[in-house]
Amino acid sequence: MEAVNKQKEEKDAAVAEISSLGRVSHKLAMTDAGDPLEKVLGVLLPRLLLRIGNNHARNTANSFAKAEYDKIHAKLVEMISHAMKRVRADQQCQLPCSAILGLLYDGASKVSWQCDEIGKNEGRSIYHEFGIGISHTGSASV
Repeated sequence: MEAVNKQKEEKDAAVAEISSLGRVSHKLAMTDAGDPLEKVLGVLLPRLLLRIGNNHARNTANSFAKAEYDKIHAKLVEMISHAMKRVRADQQCQLPCSAILGLLYDGASKVSWQCDEIGKNEGRSIYHEFGIGISHTGSASV
């Protein structure tokens, strides 16, 4: 019975997250170009990318809420796609590259550290959820 309640709570949380993403998506769409868009993307874009990675981990761990996590993933991709279109239209808009690279670097360090600790993947490449191949020596390639 407790497992059923936990599954229901997690499913309800995923539905609430979909609703929240809908509101954020609307606010992004209504943001004016220029400085307002740059400020919003400076905060939002790294969070969206992080949420995609977290959503992927939750989706593979819990198959009972797969449909909701797939909807969350689709909404996140839709929002990133919208942001890309807006940035292409505004060539002066600057993206938060250091924050995005920080996500990649921090994740890469954790993955590399775990492999060193476990002693696996000696000389083989491992992959972070953002798609960067990281060798055992710590060098990265895209």
